[in-house]
Amino acid sequence: MTMHNIPVPCTAVFKGFARDRQTGNEKPFGFLAIRNSDDLFIHASVLGKAGIPQEEQIKELEVELLSVIETEKGLKAEKIRMIGVATSAAPVTVQGFPLPQETGISFTGEAVKVAYACAENGLYLTGKKKEYKNTVKSLPMMIRLNGLAPTLVYLACHEKEPYQRIYAHLAGRLSAIEQDLTGDTATKIRDIQSDKLRKITLEAVSFLGWIKRFSSGLIPD
Repeated sequence: MTMHNIPVPCTAVFKGFARDRQTGNEKPFGFLAIRNSDDLFIHASVLGKAGIPQEEQIKELEVELLSVIETEKGLKAEKIRMIGVATSAAPVTVQGFPLPQETGISFTGEAVKVAYACAENGLYLTGKKKEYKNTVKSLPMMIRLNGLAPTLVYLACHEKEPYQRIYAHLAGRLSAIEQDLTGDTATKIRDIQSDKLRKITLEAVSFLGWIKRFSSGLIPD
């Protein structure tokens, strides 16, 4: 007999992992948000058992809560099933962010080849090469914690390099694989349905991973 009043199964949204205040590192547990209820604890192992790999354990991930248990610290999710990226995420209010510059890169074709071209393009950032490389390294984690749309807006809002260059690279690639994102990727990403958004998010993380590898080799420390 359960003492909680959460009707399971029900839909919940993963709010991300808790972070250590001193180190800033992720802890192995996070929180699920449920409508008309307090947040639940969820351990990383529960996400793993649901078949959700680490790179997909991103903020605004929508899941179906199947089982809840009570602990001394509060209610805890015991079993879940992944649904996709939540469509109920708070909208990002922006005026519009078209591609800031012409990169001369063809964004169609194999992701690996396009990523190498982007990394090479980063070499032309005089005095900003290392910042380009370091920013690219940080973006997959930023997408996991904040979502793809806020990350694109973050890049687009920066008036200076290398953020504008990285936005041009990422938005250019996403526009090439999804025509609905052409022209103003940071704004249009909000209108993508949850199942398609999850796929695009994974494409973005994978693409940035390739740029990260190539820029690490091309750009010296």
